[in-house]
Amino acid sequence: MKNITMIIAAGLLVVMLSGCGAHYVATNKNLGLSSDKKPVVGVIVTGFVVNAEGNPMGAILGVKYGEEITQYLKNEGVDAKVVKFSEAQTHGQLAAAVTKYNSIADYRKRVSEGFNFGRMEKDFNELGIDMLVIISGSAGNASIPVWAQATSFVAFGAMGLVTPSSDTVVTAVNGEGNPIYNDKILFTRMGRRDFGNDSHRKAMASAIAAGIKDNSF
Repeated sequence: MKNITMIIAAGLLVVMLSGCGAHYVATNKNLGLSSDKKPVVGVIVTGFVVNAEGNPMGAILGVKYGEEITQYLKNEGVDAKVVKFSEAQTHGQLAAAVTKYNSIADYRKRVSEGFNFGRMEKDFNELGIDMLVIISGSAGNASIPVWAQATSFVAFGAMGLVTPSSDTVVTAVNGEGNPIYNDKILFTRMGRRDFGNDSHRKAMASAIAAGIKDNSF
């Protein structure tokens, strides 16, 4: 019985860390490259909310998260580079694509076959990338200390109010503006989900990078 319980718990942990499967993965993942050319992936963070809208930690940790995802992509053998949001704004095609992404009302930023962000080949060439990965998401109750959780439990009989949770929306796009991979990955209640904790956030970044590699090429 004990072994069965451990197996079930391990299975739940995997689900909580990896999400429930990609929302969209293109059948045709053509990047317009010759078979001998290794693609270069650009990673941009267009918005990350930590604890509340307007919290400056969201932008600061969001930038760090993008750098960590980029590094884990490199660890996975993918050529990757950070595309700064300010840099994107100086490239008209890319700026328009990011604006269109941000205008998607669905909090999962869902896209599907037929959706198009607009052609970006010119900007891709100037930036030296072949695919763009757009990252956004949110984190609640990041880095709540243990004593605060204990206080909450005593006061309310539960710790749910201060349980950290995080979600990351990943959207990979080719130069023609066609989505290749789109998903919202949830990190909640079990495992490493505290976005304000360096080791937790890096574990999330590693999982996101693996998903990009597995679903985009």
